[in-house]
Amino acid sequence: VFCVNPAHLYTDKLGTPARYNPQQILMDDWMDGARNKDLIADAQSMALQLYPEPPTPGENSFWRNGSRKILVFAKVFLITHEGAEKATLSEDLRLLRNVKHLIAACKTASSSSILNGELADMAADLHYKLTARDTRQVDSFLEGAIQSLSAFSSSGWLAESTSACDFRFKDLKDDPATVYLIADPTKMKAFAPWLGSLSR
Repeated sequence: VFCVNPAHLYTDKLGTPARYNPQQILMDDWMDGARNKDLIADAQSMALQLYPEPPTPGENSFWRNGSRKILVFAKVFLITHEGAEKATLSEDLRLLRNVKHLIAACKTASSSSILNGELADMAADLHYKLTARDTRQVDSFLEGAIQSLSAFSSSGWLAESTSACDFRFKDLKDDPATVYLIADPTKMKAFAPWLGSLSR
């Protein structure tokens, strides 16, 4: 039995909470050469989960898509260039909050040949926007991306809970187990992005 319990509720009865990093799926894509082609698509799917379309989509989809592109870049860059320890939602947020580091990441990735050059193309596009004379558009994209990750800030409960994997959902097929996702009912607005990221 695994209790994924970010807020450490009733640990006297439930024991030490299990951790699960939703981005393990992306790391698996990267580590398995045969699945590299899934990495961008899975990162896009995760970005859409974090920043979903509203119930009644309007003309602002342009801005939401801009934010999702930045989310995808951050995820793929950290996984491919920084390794497993940095491949977390909290590290995504940390990178996006520091524009200086984000620009440096774009410079690094722009010369990369991995993923048939797609990461380099994404990096070049983002670098151009971040260093343009008028950054109001990309500032809006970036703010949307940051807001979609705000629940995973490094000072909160969710950072620890999503920092590593104590189990893998795919392994449950071979080793049956029960997984409980336990959210603090008084903080459901903050916990909603976490529940969504684990349901994909």
